[in-house]
Amino acid sequence: QALRGDPSFDTWYKGIRPNLVDNEKEEKSTTAALCTLLKQIGPSYIFGHSYTGIIMFVAADRCPDLIHGLYGIEPAGFPFESRYLFNQPIPSRIWGITDVPVTYDPPVRDPAADLKKITVGENTARDVSSKRLANISEVPVAMHTAEASIHIVNAHCLAAYLWQSGVSLDWILLAGVTGHFFLEKNSLEIAQRVVLPWLKLQSGPNGHKEKRPKTAKA
Repeated sequence: QALRGDPSFDTWYKGIRPNLVDNEKEEKSTTAALCTLLKQIGPSYIFGHSYTGIIMFVAADRCPDLIHGLYGIEPAGFPFESRYLFNQPIPSRIWGITDVPVTYDPPVRDPAADLKKITVGENTARDVSSKRLANISEVPVAMHTAEASIHIVNAHCLAAYLWQSGVSLDWILLAGVTGHFFLEKNSLEIAQRVVLPWLKLQSGPNGHKEKRPKTAKA
């Protein structure tokens, strides 16, 4: 049961903290701290869960040379708006998957004018201007989505946006898995059977990041 005193609940609750109201300020400050940390410890794989998925995307834009790869555990970043289940869409992330500027090729100066949007199904919108995420596309990316989760209804929009923007994304659907926080009793099984094999695929024989194609087909 999801009650205080349950080991799984208590572990999950330890990681909860309030978010800033100003998303742009939070993305800038958190990414700056992350890139500073990476300069101290060296290039690493970055994991982002839910909202911090946006942070890992911004970090890959700001300091891509310090990042071996990104792994999103149901990351946020639905293009251009926030929407969950039957809630009305809330305009956000004017730079596509972030609230702060990220690097596109060709360059984007005014996202409202340069990034044209279309609706995908009834979930969210994505850019159709065929601009490449210049820095983020230099980093291999994976994300997984549970079969029964609030993200299952619109994670495909984020995947389509990343593929379209030249990002090498592996999107993994977890059949039979519920929830969004992944601290259930099968979390270690997910790590061992899904996450670790992906990490091994990104490493060469000496444990170094391998080169990869700059674009990926949807």
